[in-house]
Amino acid sequence: MKRPLLGMAGSFVLGEVLALLDVAGWIQTWMTVLCAAFAIATGAGLFLMKGGAFWKAPPFLAHGKLRFMKQENIALRRIGKTSLWRPTVGEESCSKDSFSNRKLWGLLAILLFFLLGNGRALAVRAHLDAQTAFVQMLSDTKAEVSGSVYEMKARETGWELGLRQVSVRAGSRRGRLERAIAYVDQAENAGIGVQVTLHAELSAMEEASNPGQFDFARYYRSKGVACRLYADEAMVQGGEVSPYLDGIRRFRSWCGEILEAVSAPQDAGIFRAIVLGDSSGMDEELREMYQIHGISHLLAVSGQHLSIVGGGIYLILRKVGLNRRGAGLIGGGLVITYGILTGSSGSALRAVIMICCLWVGGYLGRTYDSLSAMGLAAILLLWAQPYLIFQSGFQLSFGAVWAIGALHVPLCEALCAKKAWQKSLILSLSVQLALAPMTIRQFYRYPMYGIFLNLLVVPFAAMLVYSGIAGIALGAMGRIPGQIGTFPGHCVLNLYSFLCSLFERLPGYSMLFGAPTWEQIIGYAICGIVGVCGIVHFGKKRKDEFWGRGLVLFFALTQLCLTTLLARNVSGLSVTFLDVGQGDGMVLEVAEGVITVDVGSTSESKVGEQILVPYLESRARGRIACAIVSHGDADHMNGLLEVLESGKIVVERLVLPRMAQGQESYERLVAAGKTVGAKILYMKAGDRMQLGDLHLSCLYAGDPRQKTDSDKNRHSLVIEARYGEFGMLLTGDMDESCEEGFLREQKENLDEIQVLKVAHHGSKTASSDAFLDAVKPKIAVLSYGEGNSYGHPAEEVVARLSSRGIRILETAKRGAVTLQTDGKTIKVRSWK
Repeated sequence: MKRPLLGMAGSFVLGEVLALLDVAGWIQTWMTVLCAAFAIATGAGLFLMKGGAFWKAPPFLAHGKLRFMKQENIALRRIGKTSLWRPTVGEESCSKDSFSNRKLWGLLAILLFFLLGNGRALAVRAHLDAQTAFVQMLSDTKAEVSGSVYEMKARETGWELGLRQVSVRAGSRRGRLERAIAYVDQAENAGIGVQVTLHAELSAMEEASNPGQFDFARYYRSKGVACRLYADEAMVQGGEVSPYLDGIRRFRSWCGEILEAVSAPQDAGIFRAIVLGDSSGMDEELREMYQIHGISHLLAVSGQHLSIVGGGIYLILRKVGLNRRGAGLIGGGLVITYGILTGSSGSALRAVIMICCLWVGGYLGRTYDSLSAMGLAAILLLWAQPYLIFQSGFQLSFGAVWAIGALHVPLCEALCAKKAWQKSLILSLSVQLALAPMTIRQFYRYPMYGIFLNLLVVPFAAMLVYSGIAGIALGAMGRIPGQIGTFPGHCVLNLYSFLCSLFERLPGYSMLFGAPTWEQIIGYAICGIVGVCGIVHFGKKRKDEFWGRGLVLFFALTQLCLTTLLARNVSGLSVTFLDVGQGDGMVLEVAEGVITVDVGSTSESKVGEQILVPYLESRARGRIACAIVSHGDADHMNGLLEVLESGKIVVERLVLPRMAQGQESYERLVAAGKTVGAKILYMKAGDRMQLGDLHLSCLYAGDPRQKTDSDKNRHSLVIEARYGEFGMLLTGDMDESCEEGFLREQKENLDEIQVLKVAHHGSKTASSDAFLDAVKPKIAVLSYGEGNSYGHPAEEVVARLSSRGIRILETAKRGAVTLQTDGKTIKVRSWK
């Protein structure tokens, strides 16, 4: 079997993914049973095979060696065009039985690694689930916590401590956590390796409760953490500071301080990210610019950085007289140290393992295969932390290595690419083809000119790393020498900014795809595999000359595959009640566009940036046709205000209640709308608007006699949404007095309402018996934050809804709630 480690790694990853994703239970069970059955059958076949007893060593362990065999001891030759190797003169030739033995051993290994990955992931998931459940039991109490510090980072205010082997005691309740993150104001005398005690509040990591939202729980699970702590002080109780690990931490902090002192303010964050793996101080606008243009990989410490550092160290040690063995051992140790210094990210650790494989192979005189080394790195890293598979950095790092080994090399051979520009272009296209679905699924956008921009910026990446290192080395002697060291990097960063601004002027420089479905990704993979195999097949039939048309075909293939990931047209009406905590946020979507109603929260920060924008981008929506604000309370409009002020989403029309005219509380919202060119409209009772087949009507806009009322809840618009036979009533924060005024004015068609957005988050001051009897909804949606201080929803309101047989959907319990309708039937989906 060619590259058995790669096949085992792929099977191991598949087993873990099926265990970690919410795959249907019967699929998970049957795949595990089938793989176990096949493994047993394969083992039995090997046992019964003539000349291939089960206890006989498998072919890739023949002669007591792994696949990397010393070529000076065994003469090797290829079998046809495959990569199977067999001994020649003086060794036993491969018979049909031994060849079958080889295949069966490979199949057995792949099946066993699937079961191994599946079992490991299930065990880790169950362990972290149990820790999360324990922490949730203690969420309202203060506990005494002790643990050993394994990580320590300075924050703007206080420290972030990573604790392992954590003991928790809260009254009579006791428990242990594998790891936890602690945020403390003071950590005097603390260091990596010491034992600390905290009196802390425990909090479980939040899962994503909306489509497109960043999943903090999954991210921290990739670090083995299910809990975070908040404390005033961490008190050292014992243990000794690790000279090695804490020395690395202090050295990293010292290097960061030097870069801050010798670099321009806009450059320091980038230098720290590139050289030290610390992106916490990087400007958000710069980060977004790099991401949008597809060059954010330059900010991650990866194989290129470690090759520059490790290769440089190795060559220096060889120059000073050390032999290959000594230089390799010292260089390997320093590369591992550098990997720890840069934060031990998945991409950095992958590079460290692969470089160590390269040096160990060279020391032993054995052949190095990048894909096999990548497979080994994947198994080791995912065994330690299975949830790493979901990190974007991990996916993009391994995807790039796979593209180089599995696509770039055979395509260069098939196209007879010999010149540097030919190989560089094929490499860039290969990486684009491999990473496009991962990039789009993670970020919802794709830089259409990223391939060309990367050809311009990547050649300068090494200069940027060297300049950062020089800035640290020379900055230790003084500020002026340090500035001289970082000056070349400063020029490179200015060039990057200029090129990005140049490409931004091109049409469609960053295309919004939305979150592709698994069916689309599978279609993309099939299209790409068939296309690449076709190009390689026809390319090998040509003479030994560069096939320019093949390169054009490959470029066309990369663009054709992207079309399979384009967002699908919306069918019918989709209404999503976002989980914004204590607030309201609704998105109505039809094929013709999007209408938002009331996006804000008083319990969640950055609702617009972290909830609304990701949701719209995951749906491939970059424009809001109409943004309606029912009234001026912060929990109904501060998220929309963020979107208007950031300009990330285009808002065409901003609709406010007629009582908002001249009101000071709406001035900032109006000013932000005018700044981005939104048309400002004021809605009153009887106003109507239409978007495709979606019709919106304002049924009530408050009592005109209460225009000067300081209670903005009484400004609330009551809007009826109609799509075919589907009817929905949106009520803002209207109270009982508004409900009475509404019922006096509206006496017809209320029996055709199927869905009610319950007023004022279920407050006892609304949703009266008379109102519910008049509207008669089948479904009621309650939008509120779990454990809010207002007591929402009121027990009497829930009782009134339940007594009428109304189905209650709560965002606090279900996450985002989506209603899909074709105008006749309604389908309900919950995100959690």
